[in-house]
Amino acid sequence: RHALDKEQIIDKEGKLLKIAGEFGGMLIDQARPAIVQKLKAKGLLVSVDEGYSHNVAINSRGGAMIEPQILEQWFIKVAPLAKKALAAVRSGEIKIIPANFEKIYFHWMENIHDWNISRQIWWGHSIPVFTCAACRHEFVSVEVADTCPKCQSAVTQDPDTLDTWFSSGLWTFATLGWPDKTPDLERWHPTTLMETGRDIIFFWVARMIMFSLYFMDEVPFKTVYLHGLVLDKDGKKMSKSKGNGIEPLEMADKYGTDALRLSLNTGVSAGLDTRLGEDKIAHQRNFVNKLWNVSRFVIKTTKCERTCERLSQIKLDDLELEDQWILDRLGLLTEATTRALEEYRFSDAIVGLQDFVWNDFADWYLEIAKRKPGPAKNDVLLGVLEHVLALLHPVAPFVTEVIWQELKKSDPEAARRPDLIVSAWPATNKQLHNAKSRKDFEELQTLVKTLRAIRADYHITFATKLAISVSPSKSLQLQAPLVEQLTNTTITFGKTGQGLKRTAGSGVVHADLQGLVDVKSEKERLAKELAKLTGVYAALTKRLASKTFIDKAPAAIVAKERERERELSKKIQELERLVQELGQIR
Repeated sequence: RHALDKEQIIDKEGKLLKIAGEFGGMLIDQARPAIVQKLKAKGLLVSVDEGYSHNVAINSRGGAMIEPQILEQWFIKVAPLAKKALAAVRSGEIKIIPANFEKIYFHWMENIHDWNISRQIWWGHSIPVFTCAACRHEFVSVEVADTCPKCQSAVTQDPDTLDTWFSSGLWTFATLGWPDKTPDLERWHPTTLMETGRDIIFFWVARMIMFSLYFMDEVPFKTVYLHGLVLDKDGKKMSKSKGNGIEPLEMADKYGTDALRLSLNTGVSAGLDTRLGEDKIAHQRNFVNKLWNVSRFVIKTTKCERTCERLSQIKLDDLELEDQWILDRLGLLTEATTRALEEYRFSDAIVGLQDFVWNDFADWYLEIAKRKPGPAKNDVLLGVLEHVLALLHPVAPFVTEVIWQELKKSDPEAARRPDLIVSAWPATNKQLHNAKSRKDFEELQTLVKTLRAIRADYHITFATKLAISVSPSKSLQLQAPLVEQLTNTTITFGKTGQGLKRTAGSGVVHADLQGLVDVKSEKERLAKELAKLTGVYAALTKRLASKTFIDKAPAAIVAKERERERELSKKIQELERLVQELGQIR
C-alpha cells in the first residue's frame, strides 16, 4: 500500500538470514539481546521501555511466539464471484432463514476483499501450482507434474495448502462426482436445504454459493437454515479450558441419542443461541421413557389374534366421546406438526408432539382405555400410536423405529409394512376433526380437574368417595359414569346443591365435604402458611421498591425476584380463597 521495501530477514526455522550479518544463523530469541548489547556498545540505544505492552501471537498448540513472514501467497479476486451470489439471494432464488441474516450476508458480500487461499499447514489440499527449477516457469496442473512443459526441467509443487473454506466451498458438487457429469450430480444438485451455524454464513455458505454459480452455473441449494450457537446452561460459550462444555457422545451413552437430539431442537429458534445443560437432556430422556412405556401398554393391550383396524377404516360415528376426541386431537396435531416442519419451526413441532403424548394420550386417553377396554379402544390405541411414531420419527428416530419393529412383531397387518424410516409421512385426515366432541370432552376435563383439585386442596385421598352435585349439562350427564370412575365420586345433577361451591367452566360444582375435613385445624394451618407467605411477600416487595437494589443488582437477579413476587402473590390469593371456602363446609 505504501510501497515500502520488503526484505525477508527470518527463515522458516526462526533463524536470522545472512542479511543480518554477524547475527545470521542465530535464533530470534538469541539474537534480540545480542543486538541490544551491540546497540548499547555503539551508543545508539536511547532506552529500553520495560513497560511497553502489545499483542503477541502465540501458537495455541506449541506455545511459541508466531513471527510474521513476508512470503508469496495465492489470492482469489472474489468480487466478480460475489456479484452473482448477491443476485441469487436478492432475487429469492436462495432463501435465508431467519431473514434478518440476509442483511449480514449482503453487507459482507458487498464489501468483500480479495481472498488469501494459501495456508502454511500440512493437512489439506495441496495448491496445484508448480514452479520450474531452471526457467522459473509457473503453471497449474490438477495432476501431479514432474517436468516443466517449457524446458522439461524438474519442477516443485507449491508447499502451501488451500484454505479449508476453499475446499469446503466445493462441497455441494465435488462430493457428487464433479467434474464428471455423474447421475448423482444430475439428481442431487442443487439440493433443497442447507442447515448450518449462523457464525459461518460467510465462511462457508457464501463460498458454496459463489463456487457453485461459477463452476455449475446454478445455485447449490434453495434454502439456508441457520441455527445459533449452543451455550452452557448459564448462557456462556462452551470452552474446553473452562470445562463447561458437554461431550455429546457421553450424553448419548448416558441418556440416549434421541434424548440428546430432542434437547438440541427443543426451545430453539432459527439464528438464536440456545442453552444446553445436562438437566435438559435428562428431561428429554424422561419423555423417551414415557413414550416407551405408553407403547408397551398399547402393544400389550392390542395384542390379539385378529387384525386390528386402521384409522382409515374406523367408523367415527360408532366411537365413544373419548375416542372421537383423541382422533380429533390427532388430526389437529398432524396438521400443526406438518406445518411447523414445513416452516422450519422444529421446536414447535416437538413441543406439540410431546404435549400430545404426555397429556392427551397418556394422561387422559390411556387412563380411560384402562377403565373401558374393548375392541374399539384397541383400534384407536394402535392407530394413534402408529401415527404418533411416524410424526416423531424425524426428531427421535431410534426409539420410534424400535417400537415400530415391536408393532410389526405383534400385529399381522403391521408386519407387511415397510420400516418406519422409509414409510410415507402421515397424511392429514380432516375427517377426524370433530368440533362437538372437542367441546364436550373439554367440558368433561374441566369437571374432572375441578374435582381432583378439591381433593388436593383438602388432602382427601382418592380412596374416599365424594358426593358431588353438578349443574345440569346434557353432555356431562351422558358422561357421568366415566367422570365418576376417573374421580371416585357419586354425581347428581340439579340446579341446587350443598357444601363447598366451585365453578367448573360454565357450570357449578357442589362438593359435600362434611366429616371429611377438620375445618378448625385446616383454618389454623392455612392461617400459619398465609402469615408466613405474607411476611416474605412484604419483604420482597420492599426490596423491589428500593432504587439501590434495582440499580446495583444484575438484571437477571431483578427479573428473577419480580417473577418470585408474582408467584407469591398468586399463592397468597389461592390461600385466601381456600380460607373463604372453608366457611362453606358444615
